[in-house]
Amino acid sequence: FAAELLLDTNDYFVRGLEISANHIKGVREGYVYAKAKFAHKGRTTQLLEIRVTDDNDNLISLCKLTTISLPKKK
Repeated sequence: FAAELLLDTNDYFVRGLEISANHIKGVREGYVYAKAKFAHKGRTTQLLEIRVTDDNDNLISLCKLTTISLPKKK
């Protein structure tokens, strides 16, 4: 998970809480690209917006990923 970039994975683990995607159009040829940006970088929860585009930068899908960071038991 991208949220692991924000914390020490020796002390915390990350789990997905929710993922949703709205697919706007299909792609039959070429490549698709995904770019994720943090909408919220909290200590416990993180929210990422993921935009999927085609070769011409047309929006294909818009996704939302919510994660949670919890301390590992010692």
